[in-house]
Amino acid sequence: MQRIHTVSLLLLLALGASGCEEGIKRPPPVRVNVVNAAAGFAELAFLRGGRDEAALRYNDTADFTFDSDTYTFRITRPSPNQSEQVVVDSFTSTLSPESRYFIVLMQDGVDVNSIIYARPKFDTQSPDFQFSVVHAAPMGPTADVYMESAGTDLLNATPIGTLSFQQDLPVRTLPAGNYEVTLTEPGNPANVLFKSNDVTYPSGASFAMVLTDGANAELSALNLVVTSSTPLVLNDTEALTAVRVINGAADGLARDVYINDDLTAPLVSAIGVGAASAFIPFTPGATKITITPAGNPSVIELEQTVSLGPGAVYNAAIGGDSAELGAFVVADDRRRILDRARVQIFNTINYYETALIFIKPVGTDTSSAFPEEFLNSPSGGTRTPYAPGDYELTIREPIANNVIFGPQPYTLAAGGVYTMVALDSGDGTNASVLFVDDIP
Repeated sequence: MQRIHTVSLLLLLALGASGCEEGIKRPPPVRVNVVNAAAGFAELAFLRGGRDEAALRYNDTADFTFDSDTYTFRITRPSPNQSEQVVVDSFTSTLSPESRYFIVLMQDGVDVNSIIYARPKFDTQSPDFQFSVVHAAPMGPTADVYMESAGTDLLNATPIGTLSFQQDLPVRTLPAGNYEVTLTEPGNPANVLFKSNDVTYPSGASFAMVLTDGANAELSALNLVVTSSTPLVLNDTEALTAVRVINGAADGLARDVYINDDLTAPLVSAIGVGAASAFIPFTPGATKITITPAGNPSVIELEQTVSLGPGAVYNAAIGGDSAELGAFVVADDRRRILDRARVQIFNTINYYETALIFIKPVGTDTSSAFPEEFLNSPSGGTRTPYAPGDYELTIREPIANNVIFGPQPYTLAAGGVYTMVALDSGDGTNASVLFVDDIP
């Protein structure tokens, strides 16, 4: 009897579970894209309820599918010392299955303003594509917006609308195909402010196009972030590029720097050791860099071809000596972060193959500490954020771990942009340091 009762109970439980599964249905899904357009923050986190969904750097995007429901979203940033997350914005919104949503995190002064845009759910079988445009660039100009095929004369075209900061244009559809996005001065299509690449927009897709501030505003005021399942950041194709030359050559000689085989007019003339030029703009693309002794273009010490993008700036650090000269070229993101200092370090020391570079709080013993940078020569690191405060810069050589510079105290300020170049001191053992940009 006991066995019969057990079987009957299991059968009832199974039937009950089946009924529950049939009665509970998951809410319809909703597609959500998030764009971080807040240039003044090192990183923002996007949270749904208490769940951390994504960490987003500037111009990053994230693509989600949520259940249709009402949610409270929060935007946080890490504190300068990384010890906690600070809430910078929060909002509550109901997500409907009839819509597609784009959330844009905009900077408004020292604050973040999150704006959610609901767009009609688009037919994935449509031969067209759907798009809207959002102006999220607080430093960007008011502009007329064109979406045209490559080669279209804008004098004969009609803009799809005019945008200022925090404004958006109504949803539009166009036949799938290749298009360029162009921004012009309002009412003056001859004055082009931004022109994107020729991009293929596939059928049945829905996009948000978000205007963001250019990282290097002196060259390009705007970027365009196209967000969907595959995000894309478009630069202004008509913007110039720019290069700054830093001479850390071990032989102490001044150099001339030429580009693209024009040895009649140097880009940088007679730059001395321990000096940095200004950022010099020119046409982007594949660029051949030639370095010679100052005033002597017939003696070519280095030829190197690099690809330089529009709207981007680069540092070119020269190291080595005349027998084995080298140049390290790297892009520089020069945005100022509201609550951080940002430091980029280059090594041109020729006494040692590598250098261990420490930026530590005052009083830190670096003899067994992990270095911020471990750099060959010539080379450099990326621009790294630091909490504002007092630090010591120390450089050690990698063989005996001896200190060859410092510890030298410096104060790094919020919003500061610092570039440090480690150089030979001239004594055959120790290093010196050149500071460019802000001086700590």
